[in-house]
Amino acid sequence: MRRTQHWPPWAQTPSLPHWPTSPATRRPCARSAAHRSSRRAPEFAAGTAGDPRAATPATTLRAVGRAGLVSRASLHQALRMAVASALAGWVAVALGLGHPLWASMGAVATLQGLNYSISVQRGIQRLVGNVLGALVAVALLSLSLGFWPSAAIVVLLQFAAELLVLRNYTLTTIAVTPMALIMTGLGTHLGPDAAMNRVADTLVGVVLGLLVAAVSISRSDSHHLPAATGATRRS
Repeated sequence: MRRTQHWPPWAQTPSLPHWPTSPATRRPCARSAAHRSSRRAPEFAAGTAGDPRAATPATTLRAVGRAGLVSRASLHQALRMAVASALAGWVAVALGLGHPLWASMGAVATLQGLNYSISVQRGIQRLVGNVLGALVAVALLSLSLGFWPSAAIVVLLQFAAELLVLRNYTLTTIAVTPMALIMTGLGTHLGPDAAMNRVADTLVGVVLGLLVAAVSISRSDSHHLPAATGATRRS
């Protein structure tokens, strides 16, 4: 008599279903696979070419920088600064001032405003800050300090300028002016008259910077003219 062997439940494997292999039954499967691939194709194309997520941060940064360099606003601002800086330096040399670079710096700093009104405010604040900072520099330069005391004062003034730069531009310039004069005096002796030259150079730079800003003002920025006139009258 033939005995039947019973396997334990864990060793039993279910039987696989029998799939038809005739060409007529394979065609629907092929059609569905082709349909799924055709639906995925636009998604893959959008994810690689048109999807912004596919662009790397470096590529995006380069594209933004390239667009900013060739934009009309950037070229216009660069041309204004170049013309104002050159004119301020030439006028300072023609007037016999000893540091025409300070005049060029004053013109460039004035033109860094976002609009004409802010440029006028920055010019006035820079001029007032240089006058008050020059008075501080006169007092410090008249003391004939040595190297290490001068270096310590420069560090303190730099620290004060970093704290004030986001609060008030006038106070920042008051700290920067004596710092620049003391640093210049570390290599060569500077008297109190250098502070007056700083004010004169800054005055030339601010005036020429405002003139260039007024002449080259853009059409979209012309609505700031009444505000700039009111700021000038209040000052």
